[in-house]
Amino acid sequence: MTKYQEVENAIRRSIFAGAYREGARLPNMDALSLQYHVSNVTIRRALNELAAQGLIIKHRGGAGSYVKPITTWNREHADEAGRETRMLPLRRELVRFEQHEPRADVAAALMVSVRSEVYEICQAYCEDEDAVVLETSQLPARLFPGLTPEELGSSVEAYVEQRLQASLCPSESIVRARLATAAERQLLAIPAAVPVMEIEQVRYLADGRPCIYARRVLCGAHAALHTVTRRA
Repeated sequence: MTKYQEVENAIRRSIFAGAYREGARLPNMDALSLQYHVSNVTIRRALNELAAQGLIIKHRGGAGSYVKPITTWNREHADEAGRETRMLPLRRELVRFEQHEPRADVAAALMVSVRSEVYEICQAYCEDEDAVVLETSQLPARLFPGLTPEELGSSVEAYVEQRLQASLCPSESIVRARLATAAERQLLAIPAAVPVMEIEQVRYLADGRPCIYARRVLCGAHAALHTVTRRA
């Protein structure tokens, strides 16, 4: 479990235990950093995750973070997130690391020229000996000059936050079901008739710059989609 997940879980438990009541303002980032002995970057990432789960609301301009009303949905959603961070992580294997010019759709998503260069990093998430998730991330080369697989480590997002000393903002995802490509069938060891779930996502820095274009492909047997319908 990463540092930000430990902080995220600790604050979530405090909210559910009533230490931070509805409408209460959380301590500022400096105070939380001292309390949990981590950097402000780690605190910011933990708060972003809690905001994405609907437990807190973050106000801009240094106005702080406040606890939202606890509802059935955000309690279940946050509980599910907590269970996921407590699970043993899947083992990651680097499948491909390349530097090349981006496709037009990737260039548009990353707001770079098609004549610029991106790093393309494909990783397989493995459960025991079987790959169950393929993740392909593309990063603008100008933001990360000289990037190597050894420097990257196992997590693209963790590397980006550490390299730029900035947290990634929560982002929306496009989810689609489709048949796997030949390469995906080979890596995931699935037959042609088994569907996969594809999750497309662009991650942004706090200043609005896109820095990661990612596609995750999950084997149908390991994919689940949770949706919530709200009244306008």
